Amino acid sequence: MDGIVVPNLKRFVGANKLSMQLIFIYIKAWIIQCCGAGFSWFYPILLIFSLAWLPAHVFSSQAGVTPAMIEKFKSLPDEQKKSMAEQFGIEFPMGGLDIPVEREIQIPVTLDQSRAVNFQEMVEEDEKDRLSNSGDKFELPRFGANIFDANLTNFVPTDNILPPGGYALGSGDQLSVKVFGKDPIDVRLEIDRNGQITLPRLGSIDLGGLTFDQARRVISDKISTRMLGGEVVVALGRLREINVFLAGEVVAPGSYNVSALTSVSQALYLSGGITDIGSYRLIQVRRLDGSIVNFDLYDLLLAGKRDNDVFLRSGDVVFVPVAKTLISITGEVRRQGVYEALPADTLLQSIDLAGGMTSSSDDRYATVRRVVGSLGVKVLPINSTFGAMNVHDGDHVHIPAKSVELSGAVTFSGAVVRQGAFQHQEGDRVSSYITSLDHDLMPDADLEIGLILRRFGDRQEIEVHAFNLVLAVQSPGSVNDPLLRSHDEIIILPRVAEALADNDADEFDLDAEIDAIDDSSTTSLTREELLTPVIDRLKGQANPELPASVVYVQGAVRNPGEYPLTVGGEPRYLIELAGGLL
Repeated sequence: MDGIVVPNLKRFVGANKLSMQLIFIYIKAWIIQCCGAGFSWFYPILLIFSLAWLPAHVFSSQAGVTPAMIEKFKSLPDEQKKSMAEQFGIEFPMGGLDIPVEREIQIPVTLDQSRAVNFQEMVEEDEKDRLSNSGDKFELPRFGANIFDANLTNFVPTDNILPPGGYALGSGDQLSVKVFGKDPIDVRLEIDRNGQITLPRLGSIDLGGLTFDQARRVISDKISTRMLGGEVVVALGRLREINVFLAGEVVAPGSYNVSALTSVSQALYLSGGITDIGSYRLIQVRRLDGSIVNFDLYDLLLAGKRDNDVFLRSGDVVFVPVAKTLISITGEVRRQGVYEALPADTLLQSIDLAGGMTSSSDDRYATVRRVVGSLGVKVLPINSTFGAMNVHDGDHVHIPAKSVELSGAVTFSGAVVRQGAFQHQEGDRVSSYITSLDHDLMPDADLEIGLILRRFGDRQEIEVHAFNLVLAVQSPGSVNDPLLRSHDEIIILPRVAEALADNDADEFDLDAEIDAIDDSSTTSLTREELLTPVIDRLKGQANPELPASVVYVQGAVRNPGEYPLTVGGEPRYLIELAGGLL
C-alpha cells in the first residue's frame, strides 16, 4: 500500500465522499490481488489499523484519489469492480464502468474555528455593550457640536483681515506706511519691544498702548508736519503672535500660539472643539489683570451676536467648565436635539432653544420627563403652571403632534378623479360630491357598486354600506342617494380586469380621459388594493361576540374570493363586489 493515504473519516468524507469510497475500494482490491479472495476477511482489520496508524499530519489539502489508485482499480475484472462499487454506494454511468475522477482533489484550508468563533463572539459582545450604553443623549445630536467638524484651517485668521479700529497694537505688529508726494516713502515697520517704530528721515514714533486708529492719526500728524503736501496711508501688515492657554473641557487643552486677531470661538475651534460634557454657554476668558469675560456660544449660534466673542490677548486663559444643565427636546419642534440651558431658564424658554414648536404641535399635551430624587422619573405637563418651572439637568421635553384625524370631512378614494378629504356639511349625500358619472369618475369605475365605510361605537369600529353609483347620481336626494356622515370613507371600485376588457371596445369618453390626465394627483389603485385593507380592518375588530363581517363569494362570478359583508347583506351587492356574474 505504498503511497496510499486514507484521510480522516470525520473531516474528509463530508468534503469528498467519492474520494473516500474509491480509497476504500482500492484497499480491498489490493488485499484481494495480493492475498487472494480467501483473505478478504482481513480487509476490515487492515482498514481499522490503517486509519489508526496514519498520523494526522498526512491529512493535507492534497489528499485524495491518485492516478495510480485509479489504474489499479481499472485493472480489476468488471464484475469485481461492480461488486465493490455497489458495496460503497457508487453509481456507474450506463455507458461503462469507467469513473471520471478529477486530476486533483482540493480540500479548502480552514482557519482555527475556535479562534474564529471567539473573535465573532467578542465582536457581537462589543456591539451589545455599545448599544446598551447608548442613551437618549447619544441618539440626539448636541446643538452646536457640528461647528467643530470642518477643516481646522477654516477659522485661522490671515494677515489680510482688515483689523477693527479698536485693535490694540503691540510688540511684533507690522505697519505699512506710504507717503505720496515730492518725497515718497514706502516702508514696512515692526513695532519694537518699546512700542516704537522708526520712520526714515523722521525718527522714532511712540505707539505703545495705542489702538490702530490712534496710531494711524499719530503717524499721519507727524509726517504732515515734517513733509508738507504729502498724502499718508497707514495700514496694518503682518499681525503679531500671542500665546494663550485653553483649559477645561476642550478636546486638546494646552498652550497655543495664535494670531492677535484670534477670537474666543476661533481658539476653541483650533483646540478641536468642546468635549461632550463641556459647557457651550459658560465659557470664561481669564485675563492677566484678573478680569473675566464670559462668552455664551449660543449667542453667536442662535442670535448672531459677537459681543463677547472678544479678541484674545497674550496670556489669556480660555476655560470651558463642565455643562451643568443638559436637556433633550424632541417631538414637534423645529430642531430636535440636546441643549444646554442656563440655571434661570424655564421649561417654556427651553423650547425656544429648539426653534420653537412646529405648526403641527399640540402644546396642550407637552410634557417633561424628570428624575425627582428617590421618587424616580416623573412626567409633568408643561402648562401655565409647570411651564414657569426652571429646567433641571437631564430633563426630557417632548412636544406631541396634533391628531391627524380629520374633523368634519369625508374622504374619497379609488376610481374617482378627485381623491382625498372634502368638507362635510349636514345633509350632504353622495351626489353632493359626485355630480357627473362622466367627469367625476375614472373611465374604469364600477358604476354598479360603491362602498361607504362608516364608524360606529366607542371603539370606532367600521361597518360597510353599499350603493349603486348610477342610481345615486341620476336620482339625487332619493333613497338611492345615501346620506353621508362626518368621517365617512367612500370607495369607488374599478371594474375587474375581465369586465373592463369587454367594455373597452364599446365605451370611450374623451372628456373623462382628459379630466383624468389633467388631475396628476390621482393615483388609481386596483380593486384588490382597495378591498384588502377593508377586509383586514373587519377581521381585526372581530371578537367572540361579533364575528368578522367577511363572506366568501364563489361560483359563476368573475372574481371569487373574500369580500366585506355589507349592512343588510343584499346578495346583489356581494355579486357586484365579486365582479358580477359570468
